[in-house]
Amino acid sequence: MNTKVIALDDYLNQIQEAISRNQLDEALIILSRAIDDYPTHAKLHINCGNLQHNLGLIDEAQKSFEAARKLSESKEVLNNLGVLLIEKKKYDEAIEHFLLALTYDTHYPDAHYNLSVCHDIKGNYEVTLSHLKKCLSVDDGHILSNILLFKTYQNVCDWENLGDLEKKLNVYQNTGHEHPFLNITRDDNEKNNYQNAVRWYQKNYIKKDCENIKVKTGKSPRKNIGFICGEIRNHPTFHLIKNLFKYLNREKVNLFLFYYDHDQSFLESLKQDVENLIDVDGNSDDVIESKVKSVNLDILIDLSILIPHNKMSVLDRKLAPITISYLGYPGTSGSSAYDYIIADKIVIPEDMENFYSEKVLYMPGSYQVNDGERKYPSKKIERSRFNLPRDALVLCCFNQSFKIDRLIFKSWLKILKDDDRAYLWLLQDNLLMRKNILSNLDRENIDENRIIFAEKVSRNTHLERLSCADIALDTRIYNGHTSTTDAIQCGVPVVTLSGNHFASRVSHSLLLSAGLSELVTFNLNDYIEKIRQLSSDDEYRQKIRAKLQDEMLTSEFYNIKKFARDFETTILSI
Repeated sequence: MNTKVIALDDYLNQIQEAISRNQLDEALIILSRAIDDYPTHAKLHINCGNLQHNLGLIDEAQKSFEAARKLSESKEVLNNLGVLLIEKKKYDEAIEHFLLALTYDTHYPDAHYNLSVCHDIKGNYEVTLSHLKKCLSVDDGHILSNILLFKTYQNVCDWENLGDLEKKLNVYQNTGHEHPFLNITRDDNEKNNYQNAVRWYQKNYIKKDCENIKVKTGKSPRKNIGFICGEIRNHPTFHLIKNLFKYLNREKVNLFLFYYDHDQSFLESLKQDVENLIDVDGNSDDVIESKVKSVNLDILIDLSILIPHNKMSVLDRKLAPITISYLGYPGTSGSSAYDYIIADKIVIPEDMENFYSEKVLYMPGSYQVNDGERKYPSKKIERSRFNLPRDALVLCCFNQSFKIDRLIFKSWLKILKDDDRAYLWLLQDNLLMRKNILSNLDRENIDENRIIFAEKVSRNTHLERLSCADIALDTRIYNGHTSTTDAIQCGVPVVTLSGNHFASRVSHSLLLSAGLSELVTFNLNDYIEKIRQLSSDDEYRQKIRAKLQDEMLTSEFYNIKKFARDFETTILSI
C-alpha cells in the first residue's frame, strides 16, 4: 500500500509550528521525516543541522551540514560548518571553511565576521580588524561585527575608536546581541548589566522542557555536592579554587567534579582531593545531563557560567534541585539556570540584589577563595632579571589589556609626570596593545622607556617577578581579581578604585579581607592621591608592605580552612 507523501510546504508549516511552541525535539522528528521524503532538498538538511546545533547535538549537526554540502555546496553551508568547527575549537579548519565560502562571495559578511572570530580567539588582532572592516564595509549595521570591533579595540587599547562604537553598543544593549561579559567590561551600571544579561539569555538560549528535580526530604548525613568546571588547567579559576576541595568536610559533603577542556597534569593534582572526578569533555548536552543526573546531586555549583565554552545550555535543564553560580563570572547570568549566586556584601550590596536573576548567598567574608598560600619570596629577587631599573619606583599592572581604559591610563601618566623615579610595568598582552600604549606616551611627552612591558611567562616565574614591584595599580571598570590576589600574596600593595558593579568591587572585597581598607578609594582623585602617597612616602609604603607580611593581620585572607567551613555553611543553609 502506497503511503501518501506529505507536501513539502505542509512539513515546513508543521516544523515552524513546533518551533513556535519551543518543541524542538518534535520539530527535529518532523524534519527527519521530511528529509526521508525529500532527501535531495539541501535546505532541509541545513535546517536540520541548525536545529541540532541549537539542541547541542554538534556532531549530528555537522553530519547534516555535510549532507547538504554534498547535495549543493554553498557559502551558507560552508559558513555553518565553520561555526561548528569554532565550537569544537578547530579554528584552523574553521578558517579554511570561511575562506572557501568567500570564493562563492568575496563580500559575504558572515564569513568575514566568523573569520574575525577565529583570529580574535587566536590573538591575531590585526587580521581580526581586517576582516571586521571588510564585513562592515559591506554592512555597516552588522551588529555582531560592531560588537566584536569594540572588544578588539579594548584588547589592543585603541581608545580613539571606542567612543562612537560605544554609542552603537548602547543602542544594541537590550537587543540580546551583546554578550554579558563584554557589557560588564564597559558599563558599571548594574541595572544595565542585568537588563542586558536577561535579554542576551532570552535571545541565545532556547529552554528545553524539563522536570524540576525536587529537593530531597529528610535528613542525610552527607550532601552530594557537584562542581562543573572547564578551567582545570592554567587558568585563574583553577589557581584560586584548587585547594578548597581538600578542606571541605567529608562528613558533610560527598564531592563530585564534572570537568571538560582540562589539562591532564592539572587534573592529576586534584585526584587525591576529589573523590568523584567525572569527565564530560566533548560530551553532548544530553550525555552531560545523563551523567550529572545519575549521581543524584543535592547542589550543583557552576564555576564557568558565562565565560567561553561554558555549559549553561545544559545547566538550564535543571540537573540538580539547586544550582549555584560561583567564581567564574562576576555578575548576573540573567538566566533561569541558576537559583543562587555566591557573593559578599561588598561585591553585591543588599540594595543591588534586585539586579540579579539569582538569589544572593552571602559569605561572611570575601566571596573569592584563594589557595591560602603566601608567595612573597624568602630572598630578594634581582630586578635586572626582568629588565627593571634597580632603584626605580616600579608601578605595575598585570591585568589583561581589555581592562585598561583611557581614564585610568591617564591617571597613571600623571604619576609618571610627577615622579621621575616612577616606571610603569605592564603585561604585554599583544603587540598592537604595546604600539597603542606607546603612542599615548608620545602625546604626553613621556619617554617611552618609562613603560616596561612584561612578556607572558610561566605562573611561577610571574609570581616571582611580581614581588619586584613597589605598587600594583588596579583597573577601574573591571578590577584585577586573581591578579589582585596574586599581588597581595606576593606582598605588593594594591591601590583600587571601588566601583558600581560586581566586577569593579572585587579588589575592594579582597583588600578588606587582607586588612588593607586604606588602599580602597572611591573616586579617581583619591585613587591618584593614594598612589602618590605610596609613591612619595617610602616609610608609609614600607609600613603597608609590612602589614601584607604580618601573618596575624592577614590571617583571614589566607585561612582557607575557615573559608571552607564558611562555604559549607553558606551552601548547606539553603
